[in-house]
Amino acid sequence: MTDLDRRPARQSAAVSLVVAGLVVAVLWAASAAGAAVAAVGWACLLVGVTRSSRRLVSAWLVAAWLGAVLNAPAAPPLSTAGVVLGGVVAWDTGQRAVGLGRTLTREATTARVETVHAGATAAVGAVTLAVGYAAAVVVAGAGGLAGGAVLALAVAAAASLALLVGREG
Repeated sequence: MTDLDRRPARQSAAVSLVVAGLVVAVLWAASAAGAAVAAVGWACLLVGVTRSSRRLVSAWLVAAWLGAVLNAPAAPPLSTAGVVLGGVVAWDTGQRAVGLGRTLTREATTARVETVHAGATAAVGAVTLAVGYAAAVVVAGAGGLAGGAVLALAVAAAASLALLVGREG
């Protein structure tokens, strides 16, 4: 009898790492401080999706959020929103990779499920950010969106995600 391979699903792990890498690159364009924090988070994500650690995958999300907060004053609001969305997509697909590996094993044919899940996460996140951004623009007035409003959106997103992380155990 052979042991089952419970490592994370390859496709979701790869998507998670690529999206997280894009987040680090976007942060780097605004300032090195936020990118450095997110790069440490990317390393945690890499180990998390290699060793099947939900905690390390979640460490990525914390680092991405901190990177977004550090860069918010120097970055355009839509860039910050993109970083938050990318951070969530990378976290969610990383968690999905770990979950599928533990539940179905790495050999299971899950590419279609993984693709649909990643796309749905990105779509829901984009719609949520668009609605939040539009509401913030209305509140801030026609003159534009203040950096504080973007930071408030990031804090709200992080609080929501903290609730999600707490529920998954």
